[in-house]
Amino acid sequence: MRADVDADFMRSVDELGTPRVASANPTPADQCIGASGLKPVSLKQLGYDKLVMDFNASFHREGQNLVLEFGTLVEEAYELDIAVTLANMADPKALARNARPLLVNGRLDYVDHSLNSRIMKYCADQQVAPEDVIAAQLREIEAVSRQSGMEFDAMLAEPYTEFLRGKRRFTLTSAPHRPVDLTTVSLYKPSDVPNLLNLMAEAG
Repeated sequence: MRADVDADFMRSVDELGTPRVASANPTPADQCIGASGLKPVSLKQLGYDKLVMDFNASFHREGQNLVLEFGTLVEEAYELDIAVTLANMADPKALARNARPLLVNGRLDYVDHSLNSRIMKYCADQQVAPEDVIAAQLREIEAVSRQSGMEFDAMLAEPYTEFLRGKRRFTLTSAPHRPVDLTTVSLYKPSDVPNLLNLMAEAG
């Protein structure tokens, strides 16, 4: 998909969107990182005139498991790839018999293609210190995690901070010791979810 950032289409999408992080009193750092969402005017400020995006999705069987793969590439911005392996779902009749998806493993790869450096430069132009920018980005990911029912603990935050400081790739993996019933994850305390899913992160 290709679109001018100030096209009517983009403005309509922006009007339908909801803020990623709601803050009654956003700091200058919150504002310059686009914590309420990267609106068309924000994208212009970051140096984007057009957005060129590619999306893909696929699934296949691996033995008795189902592997789902999703990918997004935004040129000169970022690339995101997600792969999830599920047990109990390889049989096409599974949905009909209300089978519960069991997470066997998962992987998320986020590669920065210049979005982070553009944000840092724009924030610097707004007289916002780099440490304040990183702190705001950490608050943002922590808020997103809480909304998802999970605590973004130190084991995850430290590699993510390295990524924000200039590493190009952030990888998050899940390798639970036994398959996890995804329909029951919300029953756990957010602080227990990283251990339940055996989450590990690294920056490179």
